[in-house]
Amino acid sequence: MDGRPGGRWRFRCKPVKAGSHGELEEQLRRTGAREFEAHGEVLEYDPPRLLVWSWIANWHEHPTQPTIVRWELTPTPKGTRVQVTHSGLAQEPIARKDYGAGWQGVLQLLKNFF
Repeated sequence: MDGRPGGRWRFRCKPVKAGSHGELEEQLRRTGAREFEAHGEVLEYDPPRLLVWSWIANWHEHPTQPTIVRWELTPTPKGTRVQVTHSGLAQEPIARKDYGAGWQGVLQLLKNFF
C-alpha cells in the first residue's frame, strides 16, 4: 500500500485447498480467477485518525465496481477505538454478508498482534 492520497494498494491470496469459501468461492470460479484479489486507491489519509480507500474485488458480483473501506481511530482512556466501515455493498449481497465477520477477523488479528 502506498499510504497517501492517490496511492495504490493491492491484496492477493490463494484459497485454502482444504477449506471452503462457500458462495465467494463460487463467485471466484465464475470470474475465472484462481486467487482472491482486491485493489484500489487511497482516498483519504489523515494519520493517525483516518484512512479511507477504494476496494475493487474480483470475487464481487460486479468486480469492476469500487466499494469504500473507511478506518477511523479515536483515542480512548484505555487505548484506541477502531471503527471499520465498508460501504457501497448494496449490489453485492454475497460478499456483503461475509464482510462483517471478515472485518471482525482482521480486527482480532490486529488486537492479537499488538
